[in-house]
Amino acid sequence: KPIYKDTYHYRGLTRARIGDMSGSIDDLSEAIKRDITNPQLYVDRALSNLYCKRLQQSIDDCNKAIQLKEASEGVYLCMALAENGLNNYENAIKCFNKAIAINQFNAESYVRRALVKSNAKKYDEAAEDYNKALKLDSASAFCYYNMALTAADQKDFNTAIRYYSKVVKLDPFNAVAYYNMALAKAQNNKNKDALEDLKRASLINPDNILIYNTKAQIEHTIKQYKAALEDYSRVIQLFPYHVEAYYNRSIVKETLGDHQGAMQDYNSSKTLSELNRYKSPSQRIRDSSLLIRLSKFNGSFDDNETSFGRIQNRKLSIVFKSVFFVALEDTTNAKKYFANELSSFNAKH
Repeated sequence: KPIYKDTYHYRGLTRARIGDMSGSIDDLSEAIKRDITNPQLYVDRALSNLYCKRLQQSIDDCNKAIQLKEASEGVYLCMALAENGLNNYENAIKCFNKAIAINQFNAESYVRRALVKSNAKKYDEAAEDYNKALKLDSASAFCYYNMALTAADQKDFNTAIRYYSKVVKLDPFNAVAYYNMALAKAQNNKNKDALEDLKRASLINPDNILIYNTKAQIEHTIKQYKAALEDYSRVIQLFPYHVEAYYNRSIVKETLGDHQGAMQDYNSSKTLSELNRYKSPSQRIRDSSLLIRLSKFNGSFDDNETSFGRIQNRKLSIVFKSVFFVALEDTTNAKKYFANELSSFNAKH
């Protein structure tokens, strides 16, 4: 076991770089025990906490760093992102204001503040910040990307698609832009076009769980059941604890006539759901860290879009008849209800 503070610190940074955020937090916490007045340790742990969505802990670490005279642009940006994640938009804007006061020439700070203002429904103020950012960097794919998110938030999907198109023109290997453009197209009922964008995203990012899950959901919705089955299976292969994927795959299997496979998947989803309830905090952090790695978009922007909530509407809603749940609680008649009721429902949709 390491003795020195620097050993824990450097190992914590290394773990963060390879995506082991749980291990990073553990190491940085050990380093802090050995040097409680080092502000950089709190800054680094704040970032790891942010990636693990331990948002209040991230804010606490930022505040501690500020108390120790580390009131830097980066600290305020980190705290702003955490406050935004907690829907504390006014606090987030104040943090961005302080970051911008320190460095008025960072275009990304204006973009990030604009997105928070959009979250707060201050769309006119957001537009002003986007314009400031474009004056500093007229070819900012990052800015156009967030402008697309703001347009999508206002249900203006045509404008969102236009901005996403600019992003992929400026940055052809930006998987998250293809992903979000697919979602915008799906909202406009252009499902086939959406699937094409998701295929492009999967070529850039072949191990991204969000791409396959969303692709499966769209295929499921438009009754491309065999393709949906393949993509739900890919999700489960990447993350074997994905309750929703097992549940949705069970419905696809039932639709395709695989009653036994459907029951097995449903039972798996039910068992995993129960197991998740009893996981320890450290297990939950490990799961979160793994999902972050599997949700990271290659060819994206500098930080992980997923962690900071810049993926629009990433959960498509597929609603199934409630009798599905009721039937499966009755083990005697489960298969009969499962086959008759669910097949009837699918036939109507």
